[in-house]
Amino acid sequence: MPLHRHEPVPEEEMRYSSPRHSICETLREAYHFLEGTQHEDVRLKLREATAMAKAMSEKLSEKKPNWYWNFWSKKQENMNKMSPSLRRPIDVLLVAYDDYANTGYRFWQCVKELGLNSLMVKGIYHNFDYPHQAPLHPSLRHPPYMKNPYCVMAPGLESLIESSNVIHLLASHYPMCAAKWQTHPVIIQHGGTAYRQAPEENNAFFNKLVDRTVVQCPDLFGHGAKNEVLIYYPVDTGVIRPDFTKKHPDKLVVGHFPSNVAADVKGTNTIMQAIDELLNAGYPIKYVGPDGINPWQVWPWEKHLERIKKCDVIVETCNPTQGDKAYGEWGNAALEAAASGCVIVTNCVHQDIYEREYGNLGIHVANDPETLKEELVRLTALSEDELLAEKKACCEWAETNHSIPATAERLWNKVYSRYF
Repeated sequence: MPLHRHEPVPEEEMRYSSPRHSICETLREAYHFLEGTQHEDVRLKLREATAMAKAMSEKLSEKKPNWYWNFWSKKQENMNKMSPSLRRPIDVLLVAYDDYANTGYRFWQCVKELGLNSLMVKGIYHNFDYPHQAPLHPSLRHPPYMKNPYCVMAPGLESLIESSNVIHLLASHYPMCAAKWQTHPVIIQHGGTAYRQAPEENNAFFNKLVDRTVVQCPDLFGHGAKNEVLIYYPVDTGVIRPDFTKKHPDKLVVGHFPSNVAADVKGTNTIMQAIDELLNAGYPIKYVGPDGINPWQVWPWEKHLERIKKCDVIVETCNPTQGDKAYGEWGNAALEAAASGCVIVTNCVHQDIYEREYGNLGIHVANDPETLKEELVRLTALSEDELLAEKKACCEWAETNHSIPATAERLWNKVYSRYF
């Protein structure tokens, strides 16, 4: 994997710096000074100012052709040593209108893990109140005016795009602006309903624009996207820490917490019916989940994690279709629960694709109600030590295959190594 490539300019060369170079160095120092703070809005402004400085450089180079290069060294041979990011200050720009489940933000953390100089911008704040999200950009604030693909009018985004080496579009979103797309490698990432429901329409548009495609789950794989690679959503195991304790002395605490109960995307009705049958049969289960009183209630993400950690087992999804399209796959919630120290029971219709790409699958697969009941009955019969071993194995799988560092390495090997 690459190392950080943004080293300070030697002091003796700073004496011969051009105005553009001095400005960029100052902005870069301020940007890194604010890293890790809550001032993402200020960091965004610094990046935009850097883009403006680059534009100034280009204008000056039109008047004096040698000016752009002379700021670095008097020797032409030293030009080959200059980092490309000093010509375009942003290595990777990630863009979305709506960052579903905060997935794009975590992919951004993966890009940072690689040491690439990166920025992510999006259009709307997530209603799950994630404590850390990508900054909002005013050019992305308008809702999509069409779908398949989801297009957002984004005039004003051009300076950021033109100041970036690689453009990484997220969540099947296309920001419409007057950027010179053909001068950059463009990556499109598909992660859910938008692509699942209309792969042909999305491919017809994006395959002409992009260099590579990232798909986040195997049911989206194999529909004709250009140069597609499978990279699951990462889980931040540095933030989510496991709790392996047994939650009830006599019963298995089973939870199911879909983000949208009313739409039944996760197969909630099927899951609750299966658990009700086991409860009526007298199995030692304590169920925690939607009670039907307020199915539309939105839980802040940190409160949601607290709910998860009160369970031994999380049943995530049991739904083979979404509308008239194949579905049957697990999502972000399964990884968050695994990292929290729970045993995961969920569907995975394309288990063969997962194991071909990632190796062993660390969750318990139940693609239908009968298998779901069998898995839960088996788990109720485990001793406390056996249940603990299952929890630890599930957590280790999430860490090994889907943590930020693990996903960053896969992202580098499958995508970014082509460009840097």
